[in-house]
Amino acid sequence: MRAVVLSVMQKSRMKVEQLTVVDLATLGHLICGLHPSEIKRLSPYNLSVAVLFLRESSLPCTEQQMEALTNCLARAEAFGPFSAWGPEIFTEIGTLAAGLPDIVLSALLQEQMEGITPEAVALMSPKKMAVVFSAVQLSWLNVEQAWAVTEEQWVELDAEQRHAVGLARYEGDVLMELRGRNSAPSALHPDSFVLFSLALCLLLQQLI
Repeated sequence: MRAVVLSVMQKSRMKVEQLTVVDLATLGHLICGLHPSEIKRLSPYNLSVAVLFLRESSLPCTEQQMEALTNCLARAEAFGPFSAWGPEIFTEIGTLAAGLPDIVLSALLQEQMEGITPEAVALMSPKKMAVVFSAVQLSWLNVEQAWAVTEEQWVELDAEQRHAVGLARYEGDVLMELRGRNSAPSALHPDSFVLFSLALCLLLQQLI
């Protein structure tokens, strides 16, 4: 990847900071051929736009490269500081969220956690997930996110974290079931059945 990226840049006579949105989108996973120090020199704005084309990719970058990419996105010319990110930004960057710095992930609020895509959850390194996410944060996962936790990640979690993921996986199913019951016709509701039974008994008594 390094050789290809250098070849492209030499032929186009461009420096890293001159790569356009089209260049970054075209490079795709080859962006991992850049060193972290070079990634820091990318245009934050161009990278923030190119994310629309990279957000579903499983980038073969190292943790250092992924952190460099997300730190670039946290600059003022892109999405601004992590603390100001709403769930929509986490969703927009897609799989790149797996490369967020540990200190950022450990401080995520519930609404921010909701924006992380299941694909990003699955791409986090097992040890990183176990270290950065508390049991409380893992309990905030929705059903899709919770089921995206891989077996390798599950093994690294402690008992409390596993319990939280388990609740997130099955609580969603229970809630869906309850919603289904609540949306059923009122005639099938238990309370309606009881009232119907009482009315029938009264009617039979009057007839007798």
